[in-house]
Amino acid sequence: MKKALLFLALAACLMPFNLSAQNDTIGFGNGSYSGSVGLGPNYVSYDFYWGIRIAASNLTGFTTLDAVMIYDPAGSTYSYAGTYTYNIFQGTATTSSLASGSVIMTESNSWVTSTLSAPVTLNTSEDLWIVFNVSGVTYPAAGGTYSGDPNSCLFSTDCSSWSAASDQGLNYTWMIRGIVTGSHDYTQYTITATSSNNSMGAVSGGGTYNEGHLCTLTAIANDGYRFDQWTDGETRNPRSFTVTSDATYSAVFTSIGTDTLQYDNGIFRSAIGAGGDIYWAVRFEPSDLVNHPYLNSIMLFNKNVGTCTLTIAQGGITTPGAAVSTQTITTTADSTWHTYALSSPVALDQTETLWIILHDGASEYPAPASTYAGSDHSSLVSTDGSEWMTLTSANLNYSWMLRAITPVVENMYTITVLSNNESWGTVAGGGQFVEGAHTTLIASPFYGNHFVTWDDGNTENPRNITVTGDATYTAIFEQDNQGGDDDDDDDDDDEGIDNVHALPYTLAVDGEMVKLSNIANQRVTVYDATGRVVINDVCSYDQMTYHMPASGIYMVQVAGTPAQKVVIVK
Repeated sequence: MKKALLFLALAACLMPFNLSAQNDTIGFGNGSYSGSVGLGPNYVSYDFYWGIRIAASNLTGFTTLDAVMIYDPAGSTYSYAGTYTYNIFQGTATTSSLASGSVIMTESNSWVTSTLSAPVTLNTSEDLWIVFNVSGVTYPAAGGTYSGDPNSCLFSTDCSSWSAASDQGLNYTWMIRGIVTGSHDYTQYTITATSSNNSMGAVSGGGTYNEGHLCTLTAIANDGYRFDQWTDGETRNPRSFTVTSDATYSAVFTSIGTDTLQYDNGIFRSAIGAGGDIYWAVRFEPSDLVNHPYLNSIMLFNKNVGTCTLTIAQGGITTPGAAVSTQTITTTADSTWHTYALSSPVALDQTETLWIILHDGASEYPAPASTYAGSDHSSLVSTDGSEWMTLTSANLNYSWMLRAITPVVENMYTITVLSNNESWGTVAGGGQFVEGAHTTLIASPFYGNHFVTWDDGNTENPRNITVTGDATYTAIFEQDNQGGDDDDDDDDDDEGIDNVHALPYTLAVDGEMVKLSNIANQRVTVYDATGRVVINDVCSYDQMTYHMPASGIYMVQVAGTPAQKVVIVK
């Protein structure tokens, strides 16, 4: 069977749970409800079955199935109440039921347990099926985030031909469990989780796991950094997978963008000292710190071998304010720039001045300087750390070769995309984006309507924009009988869906989904841009939603009608 589920209602987020012998419970999911799935409000009279299949290899050590559990959700829009029937199978779900029963769901937002009338003796050489069905309930199958195992989300309309909901783009795991007698011996494996740079971030979730258990690793970036990817190229964070062997995963972090605050011109002119005891500093004004929330490191031109005390202070005009960080650094005589990372990033108060202070009590001429940069903030000096002056006041026209390295906050902006009439067409491409990012706006008219323009007069569709600030774009749709591009001239290159108002069926795009109506008993074929068939389905229903595998251009053909172009942005 190759059918798509028609609709789903979303609820809270979930972390998956996998097979475990603890508490003699077998199943999938961690017990946190995420959403419910079904055929939709127009098909409540159709049979809908959903179930899980426990592999025979995971039944070793268990003797009987004694009870079943199912989650009883609640919702404000749809009702999940009703009498749910279950059946127990071994081998396949087409064999005779070994046990059956029913559960009354009352929207209790909790797990419901039903004890079998008699325990089912388990055959540990065959798979175990726990299957539920109900009539008259729109979205009966309670689920959580997909566990990665298609056996956790099986569904059918006849209890004979089965598909995985994940194959239809619905990544859910049914909240169904079995309670068994006995214990199962699991092979244990070690998952090692590391950070490629401990100063940038850490990773949680590593440890010892039973074979078949779900492991979730989370990369946690330190202030001033962000997670980039795992060393195997995976970019999901958190990432979840089923444990099958020992494995090592390392997270790669990167700076969220850095800027160098400086006064010097980079060209060494002189080294300055004060008889072996000198404090020298640069001071940055609050205006210099805008969009610089942290100080990660400093740069110093090395001209002398020695040991210095580095102090970061905030506040103060003629003298430094309170010290917020202190550490020791070692300098060399190689006449090059060196970067010294702070022991931990310093959060900056962007309303206060920032002082970077170095103190050397042993070297004769430890402070490197360039030609005067024009600001007295660039050459502050002291012999005791309390009384400060500028070099220029002593007729020494220099600026310290001392710099601050700070991460830069990436400005985030919201792009809002609206339809002038949601019954005439839908829009996509909005969301939150980093400044300078690109997004594609798509206006998709419903049957009997057509796209005219965006409210700013731009008629491109799809339309590519560069994000430079918060913005709102409204797609203007019109009905075909109200003028606009509603004649028979085939001039509809400005529409995200070609010729959509001329179709004998309804075709609309919603994100990654292509929604079709009036297609009962018709063959639906979808081709990607290379001409490869990605969907080939004879639809049994009047309405169907297909999930496209990736962003791009697709051609959708229903029966013998001309193929229609759609643009998908995931």
